[in-house]
Amino acid sequence: KNSSFKAVIYGGSAKDEVQIIDGNLGDLRDILKKGATFNRETPGVPIAYTTNFLKDNELAVIKNNSEYIETTSKAYTDGKINIDHSGGYVAQFNISWDEVNYDPEGNEIVQHKNWSENN
Repeated sequence: KNSSFKAVIYGGSAKDEVQIIDGNLGDLRDILKKGATFNRETPGVPIAYTTNFLKDNELAVIKNNSEYIETTSKAYTDGKINIDHSGGYVAQFNISWDEVNYDPEGNEIVQHKNWSENN
């Protein structure tokens, strides 16, 4: 009388399986038999499977790894660059950058900018 249980139900008609939780536990066998029909609306699919090699019946295991490059970025709302020329000659600087923004639809907009003091 004071028992509880959890049910994990894969596949089948949700209408019928709700009766397992809400209904009489004694009706469980009938509900499971009723839901054991396989058709286009309730196809059977494997929950888990293993495969073995035909030659020696050993468990077939895929051992694989891959490498990937993790890209990280940090956005700055403003910044400052100091250009210090301490040579004995006249220096020329050409400073340019790309500003990336996004329109309301999420499309990337790249604007190429140049420093107004470029020589």
